[in-house]
Amino acid sequence: MASNPQNTERKFKPVVHKPKYAAFGNGDNTPLPIVDPYTGEELPIYDPETVDRLKNDHPEEHQKMVVEYANRIKRLTGIGRLRDIATIASSDGPGTQIIIDQTRRNMLGRLGFLAKYQDNDKESGLREQGRSADSYINQMGKRFFPDYEHDLSLKIEVSTCNDAAKLLFMAFDTRWDKRVRYEARRKLLLMELLGKTRDYSKAEEDHEGALNDMVGFIDRKMINVPEGQKKGVSFERFLISRHTKDREHKTLKAKIQDRLPKGKKATERVTRMGMRRTIIENKDGEERESFFYIIPREKDTFDRVTKTLRYGAEVGEKDTDRNGIRMVFETKEDWEDFFREFKKQLEDEYKQKTQQNLANYGHLDIKRLIGTLTSCDKTEADPQLAFDHVAINGAEIVQIIDEKGSLDGSVPFEGNSTGTNPGVNFYKFKLQVKKPCGDFQHYEFQIFLPKDFADYQFRRGVSWEEYQVKRFFEEHIDELLFPSQIFPEINRIEVYKKAMEEAYQRAWKGGELAA
Repeated sequence: MASNPQNTERKFKPVVHKPKYAAFGNGDNTPLPIVDPYTGEELPIYDPETVDRLKNDHPEEHQKMVVEYANRIKRLTGIGRLRDIATIASSDGPGTQIIIDQTRRNMLGRLGFLAKYQDNDKESGLREQGRSADSYINQMGKRFFPDYEHDLSLKIEVSTCNDAAKLLFMAFDTRWDKRVRYEARRKLLLMELLGKTRDYSKAEEDHEGALNDMVGFIDRKMINVPEGQKKGVSFERFLISRHTKDREHKTLKAKIQDRLPKGKKATERVTRMGMRRTIIENKDGEERESFFYIIPREKDTFDRVTKTLRYGAEVGEKDTDRNGIRMVFETKEDWEDFFREFKKQLEDEYKQKTQQNLANYGHLDIKRLIGTLTSCDKTEADPQLAFDHVAINGAEIVQIIDEKGSLDGSVPFEGNSTGTNPGVNFYKFKLQVKKPCGDFQHYEFQIFLPKDFADYQFRRGVSWEEYQVKRFFEEHIDELLFPSQIFPEINRIEVYKKAMEEAYQRAWKGGELAA
């Protein structure tokens, strides 16, 4: 029988995780925890007291445990009761291997993210996700717990096993050490999450090549290449920023110039910027030369998985910022004049594409097709025509949605993450582009002026380097992936403090003047 947290000395203050992924950790609301969240003592597979507490304190997670986890495990294994799984998993009899083999066949046939593989390739595809899960955990440990990299290294029994069925029974086998059982469960859940994340958006949005398409558009329509130069040329300029002498290093002033400063001051930072040249017009039609700095950023699978865990979201729900573009302009007017022309050119390009498609299909009966189609279903006969018609006559082709902050500070930036510092200032928005077929493509833009970009790099508490560390710990992803009850040797307070300081030192030293 498990120790009752009310009657036993509490060694831990367990975290309450986002409900959807609480099973990853060993928190207060984790279904089927490996150890007691309060005492760290190992629990039976199905402990009545723990289940009752979960039902009373966290009914949503209890329902998920009953409906999703327990029933799903029963369907995959063919075993009617969870406590019987532990009995069978702990047995070396021939019947156990037969059940594991059947569970493996059930997994290969029922896990949705394996649908992209041919039948003969599904098992190797699942094993591939196992190796990816190990890489993800190793990366998180090395990145956020460098002093504990050895302590957090995967148990060899888990790292060498990429068989999902074996991992499932390992997680229930009480002969294994509690950490082995936990790592087996964590790996199994990550395998599925990684597989789903890599599949997402294939039908919803054509992410493949989307960022390159946008960069290509900016190259063609917005960048002005001087005579005698070739495409892709950039102009090296320097963002020179002066900061306060205190620990915060708040930016006092910043400017972009063509040459490095002659002197070297302790509170001065330099950012080298390969800037692009453009010719823009103001509202009165007066042309001028302007330069901007552009940093395209596509989130990789690991970053997307971490964000999904942070928000407790459905897979892909937070992928609207998967394709990001960060830009720096010298003045607010430069940005406004740039965007006005950018939006016009983008709308014109998409209108031309849809009109061309209409011309190609002009002999067909548009009205007959329009009423029968509701999405870009390529399996229908000639659906392109119908949606080209919708793209021209429907919603606006280019729209700004989900705006946050402002360039002049008149609208404070309010981020969704608990790690967002109120001192940060920039203009952020989602650009929604309606494609010729009627579907939408999203891009996240972050627009900075020189002073705020310098803050974003070098100001303590605001820098991007610190922000990545802060959200990992303050949103409890550290406890979700490396629970205190399983890894008690980690000094969380010291780890967080050191990680934040090292992150800031990387940021601050990154702006030192070259010798």
